[in-house]
Formats: sequence, C-alpha cells, structure tokens
Amino acid sequence: MVVENSMLTSLIGALILAGKVTILFIASIFEALTSHGLDITLFIFTVLLIILSVGNINEIRYFLSKKELVSKTDEDGEKHSERYINFMNIIGLSIGAVATFVLNHEVGLGAVLAAGIVGIFSTLFLPAYDAAIYCGAFIGMSSSEIFHGYGHILLAAFIAAIVYIATKYVFTGFGGKLGTIALIGVVVAVLLTEKEFLKVERPRWDIAPLLIIYSVLGAVVTYILNVRLRHGPVMSSAAIGVSAGLLLPRIYPEIGELLSIIVICASFAGMSSKERVPNEFYMTLAGIICAITFIYTFSYLGGAGGKLGTIAFGSVIVVSLLRRLLKS
Repeated sequence: MVVENSMLTSLIGALILAGKVTILFIASIFEALTSHGLDITLFIFTVLLIILSVGNINEIRYFLSKKELVSKTDEDGEKHSERYINFMNIIGLSIGAVATFVLNHEVGLGAVLAAGIVGIFSTLFLPAYDAAIYCGAFIGMSSSEIFHGYGHILLAAFIAAIVYIATKYVFTGFGGKLGTIALIGVVVAVLLTEKEFLKVERPRWDIAPLLIIYSVLGAVVTYILNVRLRHGPVMSSAAIGVSAGLLLPRIYPEIGELLSIIVICASFAGMSSKERVPNEFYMTLAGIICAITFIYTFSYLGGAGGKLGTIAFGSVIVVSLLRRLLKS
C-alpha cells in the first residue's frame, strides 16, 4: 500500500504530528504538577505548551497557504516515480527498524549505539533513503518488552512509514520530526496488542545539571556538523550518537548510558535546518528545553522508541516560534 500525497493527506499528517508532540508536552505539565504543585516549573511548562500550540497552528496555516506541494522527492521525479520512492521509503524504514533492534538487543550494543551505526551506514550506502532508514532506527531503539517479536516491529514500521509519506510536505526542516513519526508507529502498534509501556522512574535531581549540559552539547555540536560543516542531518546526529554511546558510559560508569541518551535526544534537534533554527544561540535554547522536557516526560511511554525525537521536535517548534517573535 502506498499513500499518495495531497493537501488533505498532508493536513491529516500535520495534525497527527502536532497532536502527538502536544500530548507529550501536556504530560510534562502533569508531571510537574504532581512533583512540585503550583510553582515556577509548572508555569514554565505551561508557557512552553502555549508556545508549542501557537507554533503548530502557524506551521499548519503556512502549509495551507501553499498553492502547490514541492519537495526533494519531486525534484528527483525524473529518476523515479513517486510511487517507487514511497515504496522504497517503506522498505528503508522497515530495514532501519529491524537492523537497529537487532544491534540493540540481539548484539547488545544498546539503543544509542545501534541507532547511530544504522544512521551512519544509511548515509554512506543509501543516502537517498537515509532519512527513512534513520526514522526506522528510532523504532528499533524501543525496549524488547513492548514488542511481541519482529512481526510486531514491522507493523510499527509500516504504520510509521505511512505517516512518514503523508507528512513529506509538512513541518519540513524541524529536527525531531522523524522521531515523532517513529513514536506514532510504536504507540499505535503497542495499543493494538495487550503489550504495555514500561514503568520507569525519573532521573535523580542531582544529575539534572549534567543532563542539561550534555543536552546543549549534543544539540549545538550536531547543528554545527549539520549546518556549518554541511555533513547532513542524519550523518551529524548519528555520529554524535555513536560518539556519546562509546565515550560517556566509560567516563561516567553509573550514569553514562543516561547521558548518552540525552545527547542523542538533543542531536535530533540539531538536525534542524538553518531556516528553522538560524544559529547556535537558538540551538542552545532548544538543548535546554530538550533536557527539562526529557526529565519531566521520562516516565511517560516507557520503552517507546521515538520519544526522544518527539521531545526534540517540540523543542525546535518552540524555539522556531520564539525566534520569529524576537525578530519581529
């Protein structure tokens, strides 16, 4: 089955993306309220949610104002038909999901290293479909406890692929979009079975400063590799993920794995285009928002791949709107 792009299809896809990231930020408000009551933290997340909602509305309005839909896929139309490209994206996303899951659980590399390796290989050997493969990799980052097996993983990948194709023209240039797509596939696939998401405890407060520092580093360094040095979004994020996955568990034996997770989470924000995030200052803000949202949504949808990207996606939407407001 191949989804044909149209204004209606893209609009539905945009609403799905906006809805998913909004739900995640609402979860952070409930967590802040439960943990601290009516204090500054709750106020901050409420403001972030309002900005996110306005950003979502503005992006959808901008899309609706377009007279025609144009993307990189259309520019490649002389080589391949849209149906062929869509089919290859479905295959690529499925390969990324399975390959990452195997490296993550069967080989035992862990989620961060597994996704990073798959991302690097996709850019080196299948650059035309590296975004779809990397999107699938986020599904493969999921815990094995929320899936029945590889058939279940492929179901999540197929659902995500449909959303991937449907959202080709919307929220372009926003880092974290691929992860949000992957999360939608995982959530729907899990809800269709009796499997449940994991119950996990939020990180300790004493490591919050380190999480923020490494989140900013992950976002900014990825942005530099992506935008300034022009290594591309997938290669830049994947390289940072592999570096974090290899180094941080050795530098911090107790919390290194968690720090590597926040680094790759923020690296997804760093995949943004310059049009969405113009410089390192705004990317630093995105890294900070990633970190605090990561902490307050840690217990939400435990074990689901793609949640990190959704955190980054929301952070970039907030920063992108703030940039426009400050510029005006």
